[in-house]
Amino acid sequence: MITLFSIPIYSCTREKYAKDYNKWVRKQITSSTSLQLSEKRIKEIENTVYWEHRTWKYNQIIGYLDVDILGNSLCFNAYISHKKIMRFSNKKRYLYLDEIVGLYVNVSVENNDTADELLDAIKSIAKERNYTLDLTQFLMLYKNVDYNRIIMEYQRTNE
Repeated sequence: MITLFSIPIYSCTREKYAKDYNKWVRKQITSSTSLQLSEKRIKEIENTVYWEHRTWKYNQIIGYLDVDILGNSLCFNAYISHKKIMRFSNKKRYLYLDEIVGLYVNVSVENNDTADELLDAIKSIAKERNYTLDLTQFLMLYKNVDYNRIIMEYQRTNE
């Protein structure tokens, strides 16, 4: 088995994280000083010191959804942390395998809809398991992949 794509699974959406993060930042600023800061000064501090977009993309990943080649099919496995990531903390979480049994996308020369079936399967998994996925890179690539050729090459080199 070989992994074709690994799609990050996040603890929450970027928008929810930004809202919670900004609330946390404001609390840190206002509670850590005995001075009464103006709203304008608080906003200046927020805009110059804290960058929620960087922390979400790399620190809120709780697992990965892998699209793997298995025979003439694409199958799915998810690797998820035991607990949700502690927000704004760097404590390590370990991943476990959340097997997604019975969901396959068959790939063949006759099947021209492989890319669309793959996207539908990924969206179905995300909805069923309540995963927040970042499909940005996947959506740029998935329709341009010759899945049949990749599988044939993989099988040829592993005979």
